[in-house]
Amino acid sequence: DRLLITSNAGGFIVSVTPLAPVVTDLVSGVVHALDISLAQGDQMAYVASYFQKKVYLVDLETKAVTTLTTTSGGAISCAMGNGVLFVVDRDSNLICKADLLVSSTCTTVASVTDPREIALPESRDVIYVAEKNQNRVRRLRLKADNTLLSSDVAVEGITLARGLAVSRDGTVLYVGEDARAGADKIWKVMVSASGTSTNKVDIATGLDRVLGLVLNRAETVLYASEYARKNIVRIELVSGSYGKTTLVSGMARAPLGLALPAAEDRLLIASDAGYVVVIAGL
Repeated sequence: DRLLITSNAGGFIVSVTPLAPVVTDLVSGVVHALDISLAQGDQMAYVASYFQKKVYLVDLETKAVTTLTTTSGGAISCAMGNGVLFVVDRDSNLICKADLLVSSTCTTVASVTDPREIALPESRDVIYVAEKNQNRVRRLRLKADNTLLSSDVAVEGITLARGLAVSRDGTVLYVGEDARAGADKIWKVMVSASGTSTNKVDIATGLDRVLGLVLNRAETVLYASEYARKNIVRIELVSGSYGKTTLVSGMARAPLGLALPAAEDRLLIASDAGYVVVIAGL
């Protein structure tokens, strides 16, 4: 996390901290990658590919890329459930689920409207879905067998909702906008137990196409991808002032979905240029 330097000018040891993050192309060949979700153990990743209409299974150590499942329309987001992977089929306006086996079938869980990113709390019994052109986030409650129990609107009034993250206990949503005007916001929403929440506040402004969000486990930091500017932004959540800094700017690969391993030492990024990119040295 820091660099120690000896100096003959006065006999000092100099410290450089923090070190600048290092951006590297980790895996290639993941065609039009839009979102990434980590499997247990963090060695394997699931990557949603829109134009290929599939979800890739990617070994982050060997760099091997295989197909986990295919979708009728473009796969735009994916997230781990209880023993299954949930996938957004954008063009078919549905959420489907696939077993965690290569070449598994993706079966329909629920019909939704113009879906984009999905996020699940630690209990994995609820799916939150950003319905972009409806300017809202939908909540899908699940039965124990990962079929649909009920559906309602968790929050509305968020312009072109896209990026999405949820707290571990499911009580707080973070929602990014995709209005493409350089004035996008990230909203913090206190979720109501039932019905549509009106308790929301914008915690970041002046962004441009927030397509990916991810929380650290302590829920003290939120990372956001700015697709239009090719930036990764870090937002502090603990002070209440929501300090915003640019972690990396002008990336070679435009960033979309984000994933943070348990060690929290690096950030994994899906890029539609066909790569999984890693930022090391967080």
